[in-house]
Amino acid sequence: EGELGDRLLASYEEQLQVCSELLLPPAAVAALDRWKEITFVGTDLLGVVPFEAMRFPGIGVLGEQRAICYCSSLALYRSLGQRSEGSGGDVLMVVQGEPDAKMLAPFGQFEPLPVGPDWRAEQESIFRPTQAGEVFSKNLRPEFLLANDFRSLAAMEFVAHGVQDFGRELPAALALEGDSPDMALLRSGDVARRFRSPRLVVLEACATDMGPLRRGDGGARGFRSAFLQAGAACVVLSPFPAEFGAVDRVLQAFNRELVKGCSPAEALMRSRRQVAGGTGFSSRLGDGLLRVVGAAHDPIFPSLGTDARPEERDEAKTLAWLAGALALLLLAGITARSALSRRTKRAA
Repeated sequence: EGELGDRLLASYEEQLQVCSELLLPPAAVAALDRWKEITFVGTDLLGVVPFEAMRFPGIGVLGEQRAICYCSSLALYRSLGQRSEGSGGDVLMVVQGEPDAKMLAPFGQFEPLPVGPDWRAEQESIFRPTQAGEVFSKNLRPEFLLANDFRSLAAMEFVAHGVQDFGRELPAALALEGDSPDMALLRSGDVARRFRSPRLVVLEACATDMGPLRRGDGGARGFRSAFLQAGAACVVLSPFPAEFGAVDRVLQAFNRELVKGCSPAEALMRSRRQVAGGTGFSSRLGDGLLRVVGAAHDPIFPSLGTDARPEERDEAKTLAWLAGALALLLLAGITARSALSRRTKRAA
């Protein structure tokens, strides 16, 4: 926050402008004006380039105006698209806001996350109307999560501290609950080998996509690749350290749009738009740190019988009601006319 934050933000936006000019020629920028959904392919070659935070003439901030997702190749995107078919199911949240600090001291210091009763009640209010089971997992042990099958769920959301164990080739982990440091960490390598994933996974944790960056790996690093290998169609995560408050504001709005029937990519676009204009360096930068990886242009939840956008679905719902009312009036008119005709014949 303050003067230092403003200077950092100015430098960040200047670098984004340079990147946008280098990576997207005028013909590509012109195409952006026609497209509503965009998939950036080749992420293992580009590395982490935040296209969603770039500004373009006539569009504004791309991530606030276009539904964006990332994938390492077209072949992988087509394969993941088959997993995204279908909608419905429950959401399960795995929340560990205060892990054992002494046990996890070798991996850094962990401040408690503000995920108390009010925060949990807010999450309940978002998901409870759409599902039959519990919103929050009562068991936070990695072994439990790895041993169970979650493929029938619509989505899982992890809210926890991200950990980097650089003694391993795949260092990304989530600090959950266990009797020892090793048992308390949900590691990306274990997820790739043993987890049975729902269609969507959301990670509200720091640096969950960090790992060795090797050209040609196709994104085989961090939790992004791990959950895709485990069966997810798409993953929402941050490749950078991120402030919890800023990311949480975006993801709460994301969840509300998701249960309306928006695709993950569109839900993230709408959530960025809702929190846009926040004051302070941390919130403005944090809003651009989240991304969707995988096949993210299909809805996770039912969309009231149509593939339209939320406002279009409301209009369609109104039109359906009017059509039903007109049908009833027409039926009543035919019935009345038939009765009148019978009476006329009897009178004659």
